Amino acid sequence: MAFAIAFKVEKDTRKTLIAQMLKRIDKPGPALKRIGLVGEESVATNFEREGRPRKWKQSKRSRNTGRKTLSPTGNTIKTTVTSNVRGKKLLLGASSFIAAYHHFGFKKAVSIKQHTRTIKSGKSVLVKAHKIKQNNPKRPFIIWQKEDIRIAEKILFEYDTGPR
Repeated sequence: MAFAIAFKVEKDTRKTLIAQMLKRIDKPGPALKRIGLVGEESVATNFEREGRPRKWKQSKRSRNTGRKTLSPTGNTIKTTVTSNVRGKKLLLGASSFIAAYHHFGFKKAVSIKQHTRTIKSGKSVLVKAHKIKQNNPKRPFIIWQKEDIRIAEKILFEYDTGPR
C-alpha cells in the first residue's frame, strides 16, 4: 500500500471506547475487516460528494468541464483504496502513487525534462526542459466520519458480546 491512514485511537471518547473494546478482544480480525469495508464505502462517498464534511476546493478542470473534482483521476485513486487488517490494527489506504499528493496537497516547483509532444496537426515538436509550479490544495478523502466511528463501535460491541 503506497499510502495508508491507520484507524488511530485518540482523545475522542468514542475512539477511546473502541480502544477499550479492542484490548478485550483477542482476535478482532473479522470485526476489523467489516470496519475496513465501512471505511472503503466512506471513501467512495467522499469522492461522490467531492469531500466531506467540507467540500474540496474545485479544480480548474472541473470548473471548465463541469465534471467532479478528482475525476477521472479520482476514479484511479478510488479504485485503489483498500483496507488491511494486521493483528489489532486496521489500515485503510490507497495504492495509487498520486493518492498522497491529493490527500495532503502538494506545493512545489517540478522540473520537466526535455521531451517531444504531438500537436493537433499531427506534427511532433520538441519541448525544452522547464519548471512548472504545482499548487494542488489538500483534498482529504480518507477521513473517518462520525457515523463511521459509530458503526465501528457497534460492530466491535456486537463482536465482543455476541457469539462467534
